[in-house]
Amino acid sequence: MDQALSIITVCYNDLENLKQTINSLDEQSVQQFEHIIIDGHSGDGTIDFLQQLEVKPGRSFISQKDQGIFDAMNKGARLAKNRYLWFLNAGDLSYEKETIQKIYSKIESQSKEFDLISFKVLCKAENLEYFYGSKLKRKSLLVDMPFCHQGVIINKNIFRRFEYNLDYSIIADFVLVESIARSNGPYMHFDIPIAVYDLGGISSTRHDLELRERFTFVKKEYQGVKLVRATVKLLFIGIKYFSIKLSKSIGIYHFLKKIQLALKITAHQP
Repeated sequence: MDQALSIITVCYNDLENLKQTINSLDEQSVQQFEHIIIDGHSGDGTIDFLQQLEVKPGRSFISQKDQGIFDAMNKGARLAKNRYLWFLNAGDLSYEKETIQKIYSKIESQSKEFDLISFKVLCKAENLEYFYGSKLKRKSLLVDMPFCHQGVIINKNIFRRFEYNLDYSIIADFVLVESIARSNGPYMHFDIPIAVYDLGGISSTRHDLELRERFTFVKKEYQGVKLVRATVKLLFIGIKYFSIKLSKSIGIYHFLKKIQLALKITAHQP
């Protein structure tokens, strides 16, 4: 089996979550992969833990200050030796013990290399769980991507051409995917889950900053009809964020979310 995958894990003062991520990879049925851990010079015992970690072929780490998560992810990508990059940061887990085996099976079933390969991710948020990830439609990629970065395998060469844009602290993953999509390289989606992502409680402050970054990107990169379409879509996203904030304030957010998930499940039943 060709060792095609470099897995990059970024962490900063997040030792317990880092341990979970490492354990999920150590339990993989296939161990032919590179694992690069990029620590932001943590002060919570992470460095001591990494220094005492069992030596394994392909596992390495560095610990140094950075400009944030996307800067650290760029550093990891520059160190990678294999063809494809998978960013699985502290707290992110592989979906099952056969995940990497299944990724390799999908890669090897194709006759060519891809710039981007997407999968599903099991998302966990405030006592709710749902699968997220669908095929990328290049023409409709305006302000958001239809999958999480944990569900994306990126060709190392195309990544190094664009990298994460450090002008954006939240939407740099979208900006990267949008840049790759505009280059019109080969892309493939597989409808299987490969990761578990715990969203935690995303704050309204983060939503506000994310919306501002998206407006900044749209005004800078789009023109004409595309600019109008993207702006309208962002307005609807703004309304959605406001509705979430309102429903949480009056205590009905979880009730509405459960109804939404139940409707999705019913719609997919035969």
